[in-house]
Amino acid sequence: MTTAPQTKTQQFAAQYTENVVPNMLKTIKKTHRTTKLIMAGVLAITYPHQAGFLASVEGVDKLGYLIPAVIDLSMLSMVGITQTIGMRRNAKIGALVMTGVLGAISGTVNAAAPAVLFARIIFTALVLVAVGVKIVSSLVGPDFNAIEAAETSSAPASAIKAAQAEAEARLAAEVTRLAAEAETARQAEAARVAAALAAAEADAEQRRQAEIRSERSRRAAQTLKERKEAARQAEIALMEAEFDMADAPVSGAPATH
Repeated sequence: MTTAPQTKTQQFAAQYTENVVPNMLKTIKKTHRTTKLIMAGVLAITYPHQAGFLASVEGVDKLGYLIPAVIDLSMLSMVGITQTIGMRRNAKIGALVMTGVLGAISGTVNAAAPAVLFARIIFTALVLVAVGVKIVSSLVGPDFNAIEAAETSSAPASAIKAAQAEAEARLAAEVTRLAAEAETARQAEAARVAAALAAAEADAEQRRQAEIRSERSRRAAQTLKERKEAARQAEIALMEAEFDMADAPVSGAPATH
């Protein structure tokens, strides 16, 4: 089967979508790696500013060097959770919330640390940038609907027509099969009804013949009965005639008084 030539648009779409998946995976990996570097860089820059301020607070002393380190490590841990593929959605949402909370704490410390206003703005802005980059990177992922739409648009018209023709052929075959099954069922039902009618007619004919035979038998019996009665009446009449002849006087003989 010959394939129809692709249009310029289809050729461009085919080339554009050819390496969509590899490029998408590379971008996701690169974004996650860059996000970790940005987070680590921001935390490294702001750590001395926070640690020096907290260590100077009365009652905190040397613990001031540990507090920002714990906050920074927690933020890096949350980054790892949100960037892990297949992680439960609730875990990722919780990690994003914790990142925001930790970023707010870090930004507050940077803003409160003694320094010129411009320096405090810079340190606070760096923390907000790190949190923003983290949130955006957590949303990076493939748009499967867009990929599928691109694949559909890059498919040649002949392939689409072939798929449509195949679907229409399957539909026609299914319709033909259903029609054949319906015709077979109709013929079977007609044969069943015809057989039932024939059986009913045969039964009615048998009953009619039986009634005819019964009527003939009844009439024959009636005729035989009438003949017997006639014979009996004839026999009685004959006997009476013979009796009358026996009682009659013989010719020439004197009558007895």
